[in-house]
This record gives sequence, structure tokens and C-alpha cells, in this order.
Amino acid sequence: MGLVFASTYDAEAVPGNVTLRLGLTSGPSRGFGYIYTRTVVAPTNRYIHAEPPWNGIYHLQGVPSCKFIGDSYLDPKNVSFTNIQRREGTSAPATVTGYFERVYGKPGPTHPIGSWFTPSDPNSTTGCHVVQDESGFEVSPDPQDAGTFSWDIMYQYKGDDGVPRDMHTITAYKELFVDGKVKVDKGSVGPFEKAKNDPNSSFYTGP
Repeated sequence: MGLVFASTYDAEAVPGNVTLRLGLTSGPSRGFGYIYTRTVVAPTNRYIHAEPPWNGIYHLQGVPSCKFIGDSYLDPKNVSFTNIQRREGTSAPATVTGYFERVYGKPGPTHPIGSWFTPSDPNSTTGCHVVQDESGFEVSPDPQDAGTFSWDIMYQYKGDDGVPRDMHTITAYKELFVDGKVKVDKGSVGPFEKAKNDPNSSFYTGP
């Protein structure tokens, strides 16, 4: 049923319409008040490339490698989700070929369940920020092999009732080429790629 604190309504974790009534409890106008109908909105996830200074692509020259740091935000952007938590859940077994099949077996592994994070800094331009994390991979020594790795990770949220609820899946993809080139993407971010002999580069591009 949710709770009201002063002028703030802390909604339950279940999306849908709610009716709020503000009524007078004493005096000659007792029983009168206002009725409001509001819609409780469930979060969806946006995984976007980090803003500066963390907008570089990591690569170590001579090593098959390509990594990036991304920031995870929540949609809708005009809703504050600071009273929920979000995590990366599990997945179906990864789809693997070549090098990755030999490393992990077939089918590939499932995604490990991640830690809960509390969204912060609500902003109608970006949405609530959840977490910053690293994606991609490097292989040393160079296997001089090729292969692909892909899994569909289920994103989840929970409210005060503690029940994990599915949001949607986000796909993380890795590819290794025989010549040592690496290609990666996650969700709507990427693809990014680095050739084996590209110069060293870093996540950090600030001053």
C-alpha cells in the first residue's frame, strides 16, 4: 500500500495505478480532502558509454585486448528510483564458438548473479545512475585463435518487499580473431575493436 511521509509518497515495488487521498481528520471540514491518481512506473535499464574522463578504450599493444568502462542508468529518466536496488542477474548458458568453446566447454557458462546497487543522483536528463563497470577482455599469451562469446544477461530490481523482479535482458558480446583483433559490445554500447598491434590506450582520457 506504500507510505506517505510529509509530501512524499514512497511507492511499493509493483507497477500500476495508485489512488492517494489527502483528507482532513478533525474540525468542521472533517472528511473532506483531495484524491490523486498516480502511476507507479517500473524501471528499465540503459547501459551507456561513460562520459569523460572515462571514455577511452583500454588496449595493450601486442596482446589481444579491448575493454571499456560503462555507466548504467535507469529509464524512465524523469522517475526517481533511489528507493529500489538493481543488479545483473543470471543468463542462459553462453553461446560460444572456437576459442571460447575450448576454454569454457559447450554450452558456455551462465552469467553469475551480481551484487545489488542502489540507484543515485536522479536526473531528468540522464536518469538515475546505478553503477560503473568494466566490459571486454584480453587474452595472454595470444592463442592465435578465433571464437565468439555471447550471453543475454537478465537485469533485475527489488523494492522494500525484497522480491527480485526481472527488467529485461542485455546482450554482452566478445569476439576474438585469428590475427589477434578483439571486438566487444554490451547492450547498446559499441561495438569497439582493437587490432593486436594498435598502440597502447587507456580508459582514462582526461587531463
